[in-house]
Amino acid sequence: MTQDVSELLKKALTLPVAERAELAGSLIESLDRTEDESVEAAWDEEIGRRMANLDWGRVQPVSAEEAPSQGTVLRDRMTARQLSFHPDAIDEAEAAARWYRQRSARVAGRFVDELNCR
Repeated sequence: MTQDVSELLKKALTLPVAERAELAGSLIESLDRTEDESVEAAWDEEIGRRMANLDWGRVQPVSAEEAPSQGTVLRDRMTARQLSFHPDAIDEAEAAARWYRQRSARVAGRFVDELNCR
């Protein structure tokens, strides 16, 4: 840590809790905006694949009203396979999908795709 950063940290630590929290949130948000070209390229490719699947009718879009029922769809897909899943594993996968969906629809979609071995 440079001396400038160290001094800035010392000043920040003297701020009231609410202001420190706001500052911390802003700093964390700034990290989220950091761009990684390889990640962006991978997402562009994934978006293209998903759009092609929609265009060719391989997948059907889900409305915002239907999205909460995706846990049921996940359960149906997992149990429809040749493999047999323990009921607790299915419940855990549904809970994980809901957890991801609350944080990021994109990540939730990737999680469900991985479970479906796509």
